[in-house]
Amino acid sequence: MVVPQPTPVQAIPVSPAPINTAPSASRKLKAGMLEAIAQGGGAQSQEAVQYEPITQNALTAYYTQFIDNLKTNEKETVYVYLNQTTIDLRDNGDVAIVAPSFFHESYVNSEKNNLNDFFKLKFGKYLNIKAEVHKPKEDNIASVSEIYKAMVAENPHLELLKNTLGLQIIG
Repeated sequence: MVVPQPTPVQAIPVSPAPINTAPSASRKLKAGMLEAIAQGGGAQSQEAVQYEPITQNALTAYYTQFIDNLKTNEKETVYVYLNQTTIDLRDNGDVAIVAPSFFHESYVNSEKNNLNDFFKLKFGKYLNIKAEVHKPKEDNIASVSEIYKAMVAENPHLELLKNTLGLQIIG
């Protein structure tokens, strides 16, 4: 059995100059970029982005803007429920969205990640957002006489009117 000998392949000569002499756009470094990375600042340019400080007024304004964006993005149902909530900046830096019911709270929780991304663009960091339910305090006046007493407490002239006209409170 005879094994055939391989045929030699002619070598390609080495080019004296690189084929592509223009630097790639993806490999360009800006001045100071490596220093920023070394200092832990990331690969940002020399011009640092200035973010607004987190205040109650700014938070409320941006929350209203976020809710209005929901309406333009065809999320009318979420818009309606979030429009009935309020936002509060707590002393420890947490953000509380106060909802009137657990149903409203579920809509707040469904949009919490989108809201936090929106706030990151405005304030430069993620916020600790919590949804809270606070039902409005209801007055439980049970009888007609209790209603009358509450009305007289608000307006004492009502008692004078009742006595002058000789009216009776039944109940």
